[in-house]
Amino acid sequence: MSGRGGTSLLASSIAARGGSIAQMLPDRPLVTPPRRRWLLGLLAVAVCLLPVAGIQYYRVLASAYAIMYQGETLGVIADRSAAAALLDTFLAEVAAERGRPVAPAATLAAVRVLRRTAPEPGDPVAIMAALRDRVDFLTTAWAVTVDGAPAVFMPSREDAERVLSGILDAARERSEARQGTEVTAVRFREQVGILETTTTLEGFYGVEEATRILLRGSDRVETYTIRRDDSLWSIATKHRMSMADLRRANPQIKDPTLIRPGDQLNLVVPHPYLNVETEEVHNFIRQIPFAREVILDPERWPHETHVRERGVPGREQVTVAIVRLNDEEQSRKILEVEPISAPVTQITLRGSRRYPQLGTGNFVWPVGGDGGRLTSPFGRRWGGFHLGMDIAAPYGTPVLAADSGTVIDASFRGRRGYGWTVMIDHGGGTVVTLYAHLTSPIPVRVGQVVEKGQIVGYVGLSGRTTGPHLHFEVRIDGRPVDPIAYYPPIR
Repeated sequence: MSGRGGTSLLASSIAARGGSIAQMLPDRPLVTPPRRRWLLGLLAVAVCLLPVAGIQYYRVLASAYAIMYQGETLGVIADRSAAAALLDTFLAEVAAERGRPVAPAATLAAVRVLRRTAPEPGDPVAIMAALRDRVDFLTTAWAVTVDGAPAVFMPSREDAERVLSGILDAARERSEARQGTEVTAVRFREQVGILETTTTLEGFYGVEEATRILLRGSDRVETYTIRRDDSLWSIATKHRMSMADLRRANPQIKDPTLIRPGDQLNLVVPHPYLNVETEEVHNFIRQIPFAREVILDPERWPHETHVRERGVPGREQVTVAIVRLNDEEQSRKILEVEPISAPVTQITLRGSRRYPQLGTGNFVWPVGGDGGRLTSPFGRRWGGFHLGMDIAAPYGTPVLAADSGTVIDASFRGRRGYGWTVMIDHGGGTVVTLYAHLTSPIPVRVGQVVEKGQIVGYVGLSGRTTGPHLHFEVRIDGRPVDPIAYYPPIR
């Protein structure tokens, strides 16, 4: 069978089965064309490169979240929800620790960044530590304002009110502690208010600190303990302060001479934000000085005085209005004066008796009565030298001033055995007489002017003596001379 004939037979056989050649062929060619093979190869390569492409896409185009404060990256979190949760946790912990709502002082956010430009994601614990170290917070505060400017920040309005009322109450108590004082007004000289605002968590003051700052202008405390030989001037010089500033820093010092070792001085000069003004009504008893009247008494020497009627001050009740600034009196106005008692005039007697002529040079015998008996003259005696003369007389016999003069000594002289002694200057210290072995008490005093023949003592036994007698000396310019020369003829 020829080839042509075989083909015809295949065709005839297919036709006899009721089909066609096309229907009998498979769905794909028995031999793959070249283009089809190229596409299948390309598809196989693409399948192999798909994981690599995904990784590269994640690296190039995927996002992360940087935790940023004031433009500074403190860490990177891969997941958005994780970044948000970390910030929420951080803010909640700080608020819980401080016991009050807080807000960052500057912008704090989780910012989306490309992974290819961002650092690798960090440890949340380390990021939390960085947040605590770097982030500052603001919180609600109540500022005490002075003339519109905040002076101190308080954590609550109640604390701010407590500070202001405490300052006023303390000023009132100090004023009321003054006897007879009624306080009519206490106020701040400045315009004072309380303003709700914000401040840092470290910006708050306690009540005591805030009070100190408002009244002193600073919470700084610097003291000096006074030492022996210190004075306010030396302390001020040592600390480069003026005396005025040192006194302003220590208003409790009223008398600078009364500072004592161990006392403490404040060295910070106050510049108060607040000045407290008080108005007071003060009642006190004031003395009315008494008048003095002098009456001349011819029976007394000019140096002698005697109060015949003692003066008594009068009394009156005074009511005054006082304005004080920081406890220092600024003004005083008398409101009422009510007399209580009138003063009593003091009457004094002053001697007008004329002084006798001093130093006549004519002596009277110094022993009264019968004059006594001369028992030991001036000169050498018992191996020594007797500086005067001894006149024996009964105990208690009056001793008389030999001449007019002024008493310059009236005391016990035990060194030379004189006992109770009187010395009289009879004129400029040139002539002096001495009377020894007297009784006590002596009836004259130093400075008293005596007349010739006036009793200046009594014969006694004081000092070194063997019996009652008067030891009598006369001294010229301090040198003892023989007294008997003043009494011719010898008695």
